[in-house]
Amino acid sequence: MLSRNDELDMFKREVNLAEFAALHGYQRDSKKSTRHTYSMRDEAGNHLVVSINPATGHWRWFNPVDPENEAGSIIDFVQMREQVSIGEVRKILRDHLRMPAPSGIQDYDRPAPQKKSRSDVVDYLRRFHPVDSSSYAESRGIRQETLTALPFQGRILKGFKGALIFPHWDDKGLCGYEVKAFGFTSFSSKGFKSLWVSRIPATLNSIVVCESGIEALSYYQYRNPPHTLFVSAGGNWSKEVSGRLEKLFERFPGAEVIGAFNNDQGGARQGERLKELVSGVGSSYRNDFPAVDGADWNNMINHDFGAPKRDDKEQDNG
Repeated sequence: MLSRNDELDMFKREVNLAEFAALHGYQRDSKKSTRHTYSMRDEAGNHLVVSINPATGHWRWFNPVDPENEAGSIIDFVQMREQVSIGEVRKILRDHLRMPAPSGIQDYDRPAPQKKSRSDVVDYLRRFHPVDSSSYAESRGIRQETLTALPFQGRILKGFKGALIFPHWDDKGLCGYEVKAFGFTSFSSKGFKSLWVSRIPATLNSIVVCESGIEALSYYQYRNPPHTLFVSAGGNWSKEVSGRLEKLFERFPGAEVIGAFNNDQGGARQGERLKELVSGVGSSYRNDFPAVDGADWNNMINHDFGAPKRDDKEQDNG
């Protein structure tokens, strides 16, 4: 008999999320779908992008209009639509798997996972130079002297149309990159998420971990802390990235680790997770949340204390 966790894992792999969405009124947009993703919409205009996570084999989805709040697995999709408990989700998906294949529904084969290629990532990044100015950064309230400050020299590249590119490194070197630009956020579809890091100062007193490269720049501009290394995993992080963070903290045992996350429930969860990692290696830790409820560090430098802006659409970037 499957354990509860094993059953959830099975649902994520075995329930065809595109087919399930089609049963709930979504239809494939053939013009925007690719061999790696299904782009789907319903009559109300709700939008899903469905694909396969190559690392886990799980079906996954996100809403490109609000990728930070509407994304996840089949479990999240059912909870979002039905507003039910995890127990009710189990019942719905058990019943779905017992039913025969629906008639009148377009076939949705498993999309091909995007092939990862470290060499393609390295070749692509050779096209770009370190950022010295950016219209996108300016629109987010980030000053030119922040972009060109010593901690960030050579660590941020200037993309097309003012975009900012934040390369990620792992034990083997460059492995992927995050792109922030007008209207979207993306991570290289051929790359691996790991860590973006600033330059390591000669004297290191603190390691500041942020939710994104933009937040790291904003924190620097707001706090201007000396002798600091800035780190971002580009959102939530995997077990592999947890290992990378632990190695980083072990390398600098005397440095205080600071969690500079958003002042919201998501930021609190990330802070607790990071605190647990840090305690495991024996370093000191503290949270440094923005002083305003619901704010992130970019809100702080712009004196924008409403809800954090969600103006970036998640896209794949080769």
